[in-house]
Amino acid sequence: MEELSLAVCILNGLLIVWNLLPFLGSAFLLSDDEKRILCLGLTLHCHDTWMYGEEDKPNSSEIGEILERCRTTGERLSFIEFWADWREYLAEIAYLAHNKPPNVEVAAIPENWASFKITDPLRLELPLRHLLLIGDTAVQLNHPVDIMLHGVNLLRRQWLIVELSGAVSHHFLLQVELFVFATRRWFA
Repeated sequence: MEELSLAVCILNGLLIVWNLLPFLGSAFLLSDDEKRILCLGLTLHCHDTWMYGEEDKPNSSEIGEILERCRTTGERLSFIEFWADWREYLAEIAYLAHNKPPNVEVAAIPENWASFKITDPLRLELPLRHLLLIGDTAVQLNHPVDIMLHGVNLLRRQWLIVELSGAVSHHFLLQVELFVFATRRWFA
């Protein structure tokens, strides 16, 4: 798979997840705060993967380092312009950013994490962490055949866990861009 730019990874991941929200099972509908947490968690996850790779991420037991990295990155990326209260939810955002399933080494809730502000911390696990995985996995697919070869079992499992209804289609954006370019050139 070809490397994606950071902006493309974040925007496509968010678009994928946002377009799936209306199809969530009724038990998994998100509050406004949960949507913001998911958005910033996915942003930090993509940023850290792009900047440091999978190998240079802190170990899941290094909660202090994870929180500090997320706080520093959030300030550098001006999260406050997106959500004034983001620092109050730093633990939730960091948990999502660094605990992408099916990661074997997941920092359990609440065992080794600071207290969370959201009323039901288990929602970080389901549906938020699973939605992040869907967005992160789907954004890596370049061709419909990739779904069959690489992502079908993982995506299908996550799809069922969050009780999504509906079908998925893959669009060739490159072909659309080429068509628009050719049309502009043709009519210029």
